[in-house]
Formats: sequence, structure tokens, C-alpha cells
Amino acid sequence: MNKSNRKGFIYFRYIFPIAAAVLLIALMFVPCYRFITADTGVNQAISHSTLMGNAWDQVRGYLFGGGEKQIATLDFSRAVLTAIIVLTVLFTVGFASTVYAAVSAFRFFSGGSRDGKSRALFITLVPSRAVLCIYHALMLPMLSFALLMPWFYDSFMNYHVQLAYAPFDMLYVAIAIYAATVIVIVVSARYERLEGMDLFFKHREKEEDNSKTEDESLPTDSYSVMDRMAREEQAERIRELLMKRDKENTTKEEDE
Repeated sequence: MNKSNRKGFIYFRYIFPIAAAVLLIALMFVPCYRFITADTGVNQAISHSTLMGNAWDQVRGYLFGGGEKQIATLDFSRAVLTAIIVLTVLFTVGFASTVYAAVSAFRFFSGGSRDGKSRALFITLVPSRAVLCIYHALMLPMLSFALLMPWFYDSFMNYHVQLAYAPFDMLYVAIAIYAATVIVIVVSARYERLEGMDLFFKHREKEEDNSKTEDESLPTDSYSVMDRMAREEQAERIRELLMKRDKENTTKEEDE
């Protein structure tokens, strides 16, 4: 892949997760789920968005409305309401991570400081690509709400509900889209490093040189300079004296 194509792929890598998130939202509007009960038989196909909207209205009305409440229905309503809130929050965080990563990357590519505050904040919140992938994965649980409803009915209401879907469960499609996102992120990592566009780069810690250079170790004040010169002169005299003695000893040994 040439330089131009690599850069294009890097830009695509940050746009694709946002497009994938939009596709996940579109999957929520596909009417592919049918609930089967002993009382109503096979119900009309419904989408995730319609199911969650109906469930939200019903349980909220039951919890905050007047009248006498049954414990089982009350627990069921609380569980469903909690699930809707938690799944919505998780999806929002996951979607926000795709937008935040793209904005931070494009700002970095356009000449943003490699040590700026915005990048420092990004690295603090998203220290690695693996963490970013985890953030993106927070969008997936939203598409499991239909699968949770039969369990809620069985657990709290002791009422058997069977779930059927056609042509297939949208959660499988969501997982496939997420897998494609992860693959794009992994493949792009190498190209980002080659092009100097790696938003996740880390400064390599420089090894400290414990040995000081001669100029750095030399004192600078006049008294220390004079003292150093005197010690050097004394050391030179000692060396000369030792060399003279060695020479005399060598001469004597040769005469003997």
C-alpha cells in the first residue's frame, strides 16, 4: 500500500466506527422479533426500538402511576426499567467514544500538538487501542434487550415467553459489524506508525546517563579551580618522582 492509500485508510479507520454505530442504530428499527405466549400465540414482528419504547411506557406507568401494585409485577417493572436505562447509558458511552476518537484524531492529524492538553486527556481516558475497542463494545448490549425479556418474564412473573426472530437475530449482525471495526483498528495501527499519525504513540523514556562528562564535573568557582590545579600539579610531581625511581632501579639492575 502506497503512502497516499495508507493515509486514506487511516482516515477511514476513524470514520468507520461512527458509520458502524449508525448501522447498529438502524438495526434497532428492523422488525424481526416475535414473542410467543400461551395466551396470545405468535405476536406481530417487532423491532428493538418499538419493544424498548413500549416496555418503557408500560413499566414507567406502572411504577409511578396510582393504584394497588403487586410485588411480582413491581419487581418486573423495576428490572425492565433498570435494564433500559443501563443499556441506553452503555450505548451512549460507546457511541460517544467513536465520535471522541475521530475528533481527537483529526485534530491531531491537522497539526495538533503531540504533547497538547487535548491529546493528554485523550490518552488518559483511552490509554490504548484495546481500551478503545472495549468502549466501542459498550454499544452491543443494547441489542440484547429482546433476549432479556423472556428471562424477565420467567424470573419475576413466572410466565413463559418464547422469542423467535426472522431472518436472524440482529445481535449477530451487530457482533459482525463490531468485529469488522476491531479488524480495521488493528490493521490501521501499523500504517499510523509508518505515517507518523499514531494518536496512541508514547514517548520513550531516555536512559539516564549516570556518568557525568568532564566539563560538567569540573567546579566553576575560582577557589575550587585553584585547588584543583594545585592537586593536579601535585599529582604530576608524584608521577614524575615515581617514574624517576623506576628508571634508577632499572639502571641498577642492568649494572648488576
